[in-house]
Amino acid sequence: MYTPLARLARLLLLAGVSYWLSAAHGTEAKPDRQKSQAAFERGRHADDDGHRAEAIAAYTESLQADGSNAAALRGRGSDYLAAGDHAKALLDFEHAVELQPAEAQGYAARGNYFLSEKQHERAIHDFDTAINLGLRRTEIFNARG
Repeated sequence: MYTPLARLARLLLLAGVSYWLSAAHGTEAKPDRQKSQAAFERGRHADDDGHRAEAIAAYTESLQADGSNAAALRGRGSDYLAAGDHAKALLDFEHAVELQPAEAQGYAARGNYFLSEKQHERAIHDFDTAINLGLRRTEIFNARG
């Protein structure tokens, strides 16, 4: 039986060894944008067909292939929001905005989240940012209203 301190030391040792092995042997995963895009398209089609669980799985696969795919984050976040998993939705929207701060779509998606949470000031701020970044969609102006 390990003591809590021994468990912590063992965990740190394992983490250090794993890091050393990946750095020394170049095993860091490189983004596979083609695989990511194919999975993203499957997610969009599943969304179009009303298959939310399949869409979430496809968007997750897309993100595993390329963690910088902000469109997959927005898609998965929207599905999480529709499924009622608001915590996961917000995480995806926040990450999408962080990855592409000059992309209006991320702010619009996060604005929709804040609107659903009745955080009106934050929603208006995100909608204004999306509009200022050039997004000109009627539903954004209506939601901002």
